[in-house]
Amino acid sequence: MNLIEFPLVDKTITNSVISTTLNDLSNWSRLSSLWPLLYGTSCCFIEFASLIGSRFDFDRYGLVPRSSPRQADLILTAGTVTMKMAPSLVRLYEQMPEPKYVIAMGACTITGGMFSTDSYSTVRGVDKLIPVDVYLPGCPPKPEAVIDAITKLRKKISREIFEDRTVSQQENRCFTTNHKFCVRRSTHTGNYDQELLYQSPSTSEIPSETFFKSKSSVSPHELVNQTRSTFMFLLHEYDIFWAFLIISSVIPILAFVISGVLAPVSEGPEKLSSYESGIEPIGDAWLQFRIRYYMFALVFVVFDVETVFLYPWAMSFDVLGVSVFIEALIFVLIPIVGSVYAWRKGALEWS
Repeated sequence: MNLIEFPLVDKTITNSVISTTLNDLSNWSRLSSLWPLLYGTSCCFIEFASLIGSRFDFDRYGLVPRSSPRQADLILTAGTVTMKMAPSLVRLYEQMPEPKYVIAMGACTITGGMFSTDSYSTVRGVDKLIPVDVYLPGCPPKPEAVIDAITKLRKKISREIFEDRTVSQQENRCFTTNHKFCVRRSTHTGNYDQELLYQSPSTSEIPSETFFKSKSSVSPHELVNQTRSTFMFLLHEYDIFWAFLIISSVIPILAFVISGVLAPVSEGPEKLSSYESGIEPIGDAWLQFRIRYYMFALVFVVFDVETVFLYPWAMSFDVLGVSVFIEALIFVLIPIVGSVYAWRKGALEWS
């Protein structure tokens, strides 16, 4: 039953047997469940993507967007097609099952658009690569135009004969899997590198004397030297990593000590000047007061450890030494001491 040509059949005739052809039934099922492939290379795809939303709701036409060409039977070529993208587009089209349909969406897809005159890499029309069923002009076409193109495609599908469609698609292929291979002179010389063909014997084939001899071939002194050289290599090769690890381990301890020294030393009320906001830590508030010191100091630690290695003079860390660590520690401790002192004066009171 062709509901495109007879839209009122199911409304006027109820509880009846309707005769139809297998061809019409096949066309009706295909036009009612077109699954488009999500393919977009330019701005036209934004207009197509808006169809997925609730405003235009193209699901009412049975369209279900798919991300795999093997599950799609419709492709909207939305956007510019370049020479590099052309083989991929043809490959996607060939991976779609038969029967399949193509809608050329936008001026760039149909004729090359604004790139048709001076561009050296734009395909002047996607129909030079794959057969097109519906041409949709515009720059870019509105979502309503896309719906109109899909409606016209549905009408075209409703009048198709399945056998003719399959034959025409097989005859009008733009790409075939029967590739022609060029016959070239053989490079086989008969000589092979014996080292590449060497296979080490299994453990069971190795004599026990050879095995224990190889086990004891390295003396303890040589083993210590190898370990030392490996350690020195790691130390010099990853010096920035070790510097970051040491600084990030030392600074929290120093921040903890500095916070404890500058924090109030008694649980009684604290005498404050007139310009200070002040805190009187008593009981549980005393513990919270100390914890806030540590939290605030550690925030500055993380920030300044990153700043040390992003600072321009951090490039001078080619050779690590005591002076480099002292310089880095001073650089990190200055804002920590300043922040804790500002907290101590009440400028950063926890509300």
